[in-house]
Amino acid sequence: MENKMFCFQCQETAGCTGCTKFGVCGKSPDLARMQDLLIYVTKGLSEVTTRLREEGKEVSGEVDHLITINLFTTITNANFDDEIFYIRVKETLETKEASLSKLNNKEDLSEAALWTANSNEEMDEKSTKVGVLATKDEDIRSLILLIHLHLSYHLKS
Repeated sequence: MENKMFCFQCQETAGCTGCTKFGVCGKSPDLARMQDLLIYVTKGLSEVTTRLREEGKEVSGEVDHLITINLFTTITNANFDDEIFYIRVKETLETKEASLSKLNNKEDLSEAALWTANSNEEMDEKSTKVGVLATKDEDIRSLILLIHLHLSYHLKS
């Protein structure tokens, strides 16, 4: 049976492994995908801001704050308003486009740094391709998530 979502953010996860049909907390599969998309576009913005800093260009505190707000918006049980996620993704894409226009070197940027959308439908479509379930093989998906967790832990220390 195919998973409709895969959320493992909180202690409430079904069977202590992750929610796959609907969140125990009430999160829908659509919302889980939008959270994944918001993370994706935030990674893209972060890549662009890193490149700007490498070029010696200033990144405003508002952009840094936007990244923080986006990450907070995706925490479990904090926000189940689908429209907020569309708004956050649109704002992030607009900020990323403005930041991209300041870059001298756009070579070798990832797809996340370059992707944009003009409609909710485009966002919905992309959300099915960039989230946790984009990696179909469970073993590979688990390994990728383990590596991300490991890197996050070591980057903090």
